[in-house]
Amino acid sequence: MGRMASSIAIVRNSMTQDSINGVANQSRSVIKTRETRKRAQEILANAIQKELGNVVMDSRTIHSVIEEYKKIYKKNVKRTTFLSVETQYEEFEEFIDSKRIITTITTQDLNRFFDFLLYQKNLANQTTSTYKSRLNKLFQYAVKKMDTSRRINRILHHRI
Repeated sequence: MGRMASSIAIVRNSMTQDSINGVANQSRSVIKTRETRKRAQEILANAIQKELGNVVMDSRTIHSVIEEYKKIYKKNVKRTTFLSVETQYEEFEEFIDSKRIITTITTQDLNRFFDFLLYQKNLANQTTSTYKSRLNKLFQYAVKKMDTSRRINRILHHRI
């Protein structure tokens, strides 16, 4: 039994030493991972800051974007469709405040508007869905227009 006890003790010591080495190796890799992650976050933060310096903020109001979009939209649809869309956009402007900067409008604002249409005006789901579709097109237009402005600004910025 004496030999068996000493063999077990040797195995335990060996396992303990391996465990300690494993923890040490693991600790070193965790430290490297933390340092790597921290460095990556710094690089990303610097890149974002650099890009933000080149960004032109969209200061257009919802009213100005709607008016701009209506000029284009009017050319592509029948008069009755245009009048329907115009009425829906006017209703949205009244709800949201026509002087509000477009980039400050959130999904919560849109959801409140759709709830207003459904539960206070008692509009059908299909009608509310039509409002949603038309507002989606409006915001897609605004984003596309803003992307174009950013590209132009970048081109001008790099040539100077």
